[in-house]
Amino acid sequence: MKKTTTTNKTKASKPNTAKVVAPKKVPDLEAANLKGQVKRVMQISYKAHSKGGEVIKGALETGYTTERQHFIVTFNKKGWRIEDKMYGEN
Repeated sequence: MKKTTTTNKTKASKPNTAKVVAPKKVPDLEAANLKGQVKRVMQISYKAHSKGGEVIKGALETGYTTERQHFIVTFNKKGWRIEDKMYGEN
């Protein structure tokens, strides 16, 4: 008779590692919900007044808030922000 031997070989278990994938970054134009070929966005804030049921433009807003009020943002051709200029800050 033939003698059979069995060997108990166990594979070393691999640690459970998950591949970390960074979220896909979208261009700044898309994140700002701007469509088309946008090169610059300029914002200037004015005080609003009501006169005779109409809203009229008042004086320029000054820096009494933490919001950016007067700025120009420039984008490259791929939609990424390349320059920020803020005005009217102390």
